[in-house]
Amino acid sequence: ITIRRALADLAHAGRLDRRRGLGTFVAEPPIVRDIVTARAGFGEEMRSRGLAPYAVVLTARQEPASSIVAAALGLATGAQVHFLERVRGANGVPLLLEQAYLSAERFPGLLDDDYATASLYEVLERRFECPIVATHETISAVIPSRRDAGLLGLRGRQPALKLEGCAFAAKGDPVEYGRTLASG
Repeated sequence: ITIRRALADLAHAGRLDRRRGLGTFVAEPPIVRDIVTARAGFGEEMRSRGLAPYAVVLTARQEPASSIVAAALGLATGAQVHFLERVRGANGVPLLLEQAYLSAERFPGLLDDDYATASLYEVLERRFECPIVATHETISAVIPSRRDAGLLGLRGRQPALKLEGCAFAAKGDPVEYGRTLASG
């Protein structure tokens, strides 16, 4: 009885993964990130936790702004925007699928940097003297598409968190419209 209770407590604490018909396994410790109040960049935050961050750039191109992106950034529909899509993770575990849209006219040559190693916000501050001072995002639970679930290493129809919104410069003008899926 004592061992069963200890195993149940460890499973409840997320230390063990119990699978019916397969057994009980030591669970990977969760990677905790404070997405609401985090002030450090993703890479910096992961390194401060002793983890090795990584990013894989999936898409980096210019495209016409959709009506949603244009409205969020205060642009005309069809204006050219940079689209950057990447998977970010730590210790080989994919955690985020990020999609960022920024004005191509305001940030010429933005996609010249290597975003597998560079921080988008650091590039905005260093090259364009445009530090991000605030973000406003809506957080919702979603079931990702097959493509997105595969990129995040999710099996079946596992839920994820979707963060969608804008990042703002000092004068309150929108700089980036983004969508991020965060793996559970």
